[in-house]
Amino acid sequence: MGSLLDPLREAGKNGVDMVCADGFIRRAYLILSAYFVDYPEQCLVACNNERRCSQCVVGFEKLGKPIQSIWRDGETILQAMGNAAQGVSLEEFDNQGL
Repeated sequence: MGSLLDPLREAGKNGVDMVCADGFIRRAYLILSAYFVDYPEQCLVACNNERRCSQCVVGFEKLGKPIQSIWRDGETILQAMGNAAQGVSLEEFDNQGL
């Protein structure tokens, strides 16, 4: 992990020349930070229901039980959210626990 973050560490210490929105080149000092949240806020950020798993599509009645479930897929989630926004289909939206 350290070798992956070395370029970011150097950019944070020494800065990187970047083109600003006004067209001038400015030196930017990049900051890498962590985001700590509790479970309800994690669900809010992930756009899923609090009574559902944030990583798989298991139903709330089976949470905590040792069962196999399908992992969430970003494409499927975005498609379900798009369909729900257009009013096309809410079934997949509900199945994903969004």
